Amino acid sequence: MTASEAVSAPSPPHRNAFDGARWLAGFSRERLVYATNVALIAVLALAGSFLLDLDRSYWALLTVALVSQASSGLTVWRSVARLIGTLVGAAFALVVLALFAQNSAAVVAALALWILAVGMLARFEVGLDAYAYAVSGLTALVIVFDTGSNAPTGFEIAVTRTTETLIGIAAAFVVLLVVFPVSASRVLTNALADSRTKVLELSRRAAAVGDEIGVEETQGLTKALSGAYANLRAQSLERSHRRISTRKATEATNRLNRLLIAAERMSYAMAGLQGAELSAEVEAASARIVGILAAVPPPDAPIAAIREQAAAFRAGVAEMDLRPAIRDLVRRADRDTSREAMALDALRGFALDAAGYLDAEAAIRDPMEPPPRTERIAPRYPDWRAAFERGLRPALVFLGLTTLWIASASSSFETLALIAAGLCVTLPAIAPRAALTVGGQALGLGFAAMFLPVLALEAALPYVETFTAFAALVGSVFFVFFYVCYDQMLRTYALGGAIFLATALQPSNTETYDALGAFNAMAALAFLPPVIVAAFTVLFPENQRWLRRHLDDAGTRLLARAARGRDARADEFLAQSLDAIGDYGGDLDLAEPANRTDVRRSRAVAAAGLELYELHRLRRLGHLPRPLAASLEDVAEAVQAEAGSRDGAEARATLDTARREALALASGADMPELARAGALRFALGVEFLELLVEDRRLQAAGG
Repeated sequence: MTASEAVSAPSPPHRNAFDGARWLAGFSRERLVYATNVALIAVLALAGSFLLDLDRSYWALLTVALVSQASSGLTVWRSVARLIGTLVGAAFALVVLALFAQNSAAVVAALALWILAVGMLARFEVGLDAYAYAVSGLTALVIVFDTGSNAPTGFEIAVTRTTETLIGIAAAFVVLLVVFPVSASRVLTNALADSRTKVLELSRRAAAVGDEIGVEETQGLTKALSGAYANLRAQSLERSHRRISTRKATEATNRLNRLLIAAERMSYAMAGLQGAELSAEVEAASARIVGILAAVPPPDAPIAAIREQAAAFRAGVAEMDLRPAIRDLVRRADRDTSREAMALDALRGFALDAAGYLDAEAAIRDPMEPPPRTERIAPRYPDWRAAFERGLRPALVFLGLTTLWIASASSSFETLALIAAGLCVTLPAIAPRAALTVGGQALGLGFAAMFLPVLALEAALPYVETFTAFAALVGSVFFVFFYVCYDQMLRTYALGGAIFLATALQPSNTETYDALGAFNAMAALAFLPPVIVAAFTVLFPENQRWLRRHLDDAGTRLLARAARGRDARADEFLAQSLDAIGDYGGDLDLAEPANRTDVRRSRAVAAAGLELYELHRLRRLGHLPRPLAASLEDVAEAVQAEAGSRDGAEARATLDTARREALALASGADMPELARAGALRFALGVEFLELLVEDRRLQAAGG
């Protein structure tokens, strides 16, 4: 997932520049600050380029469009990524030129393989870390293409490229870290607060019988929680304006993820009691949890109030008397008794997770609380197939256009191959998926929208004698354009406009401005929009069918990992599950029944996986009697069989046998208390898994 997708709502419907223009009438401080920042960065970047008398100052302008973000932390992150990517790409380009400068076929093959590799690696990274790989691919293309067969000039071009990039980055640092700083901490805390409110609201409903959480309600929330790791990464790079501890915020994020899954587990358990006559214990526990949730203070309440509510959840757990349900369960071992005991256990587990989250939330604002030890996790789901497709797309575009260039000897195809391949590898790292499908159209409209301003600049700049006047004209164009295109879904329009302005204007100390420049640039870039459209809609289109297939594969693979029980990284499993659900399921149209089924299945897989991790934890600690430790493998295999769309009857029989075996062991008079408790927890966990299997929640739409 990209940093731009770290939002607390589902991907919005595609907007166009005309929607953005309507917003001009409405004032927005965030929009105004962002547009002012971009304009100032553009002016400073041009000033630095003119001061050093660099020939390719348009590179600095493109850097402005690519590194400017709403918060200083995101800007630092993107700037560092761009710098590292530039250096790595330049080094690779120099190696290629040194080895194959006189062999065009070898150069093309080396660049194609490089683009394939960096495109694949970008898919495995969170947020703007992926941007570093994308930039390395783009930089290698630019340096090799600009150098041509004249290998000795390659080093000079690489230095110039790096210098122009540094100028744009330095300008962004000055403005976004000094002039108008916007802390990534504020973005992160606001996103967590919004997610927290939604999780608690869903939890209040989940604690009541018959009010199961719907997939529509969790779609955007899951995307926001998986995107929180991108915000955490941005904050980790922020120094001067950081307001909260990254380790504390990471702990709170992990616990909020667990709380959401605990709420869903509670929802499944309570839904399993529909139509049954509830015991007094279940009704009392449900009412108690709902009452405590209603009294949770807002996130900006005093720390003492938040900790007091955490204590209230723990007190509620202490008041839940599970002994009558456990005695009935051991004595009767029937399905209704098992379901009631499981529901009580789910309510109890949720309350403990809620208390843990509130403690972590209070710790964020308490400077006296030491940061917790957090295990480093890889929150990005490693989808190798999607990674290969992401890398192969720009590689095929590059090979196709380069072949046309070599066959026709037309410089137009050379420019097209460079820009199209560069955008195909870069756009997925910085733009939401919904923007990619219309990326070519957006770029084309960005070119068109910038045509008249560039034409006016080409006509006016020959009469401008001072840099102040020059900066006012160019800065004003950047301000208006980025003010209109502030929304994340409109940034591709802004990128198109910046590409057109930089290509057509090519500002420098030497006045070469001509009104024909705008027409020449439009002619040179005319084929770019349709090529981008074809790249993202014909080559491995990430449509609804593609999203559903990858979501199903992710669920199957992650559940297999949990079933094996070879690691104790439950937080990483959960983070990767939410990443897959947010990345793939977040863009699915839930109006289609198959999409709803598969999103519901992916959420059930996350809950089942956590349950398997817990059972494996009990086994590793030695809390399970030896027969149950041995049967855990059969339980895990049965759950996998159900998720793999095989015969569910056999899976249910295996789970039912394991549950009865656990209850029989727990009823033994000579069973040690620790082993008895482990056997009972095993029985309740298997009952929960059996519920998911019985309701066919682990089967995909095609199952």
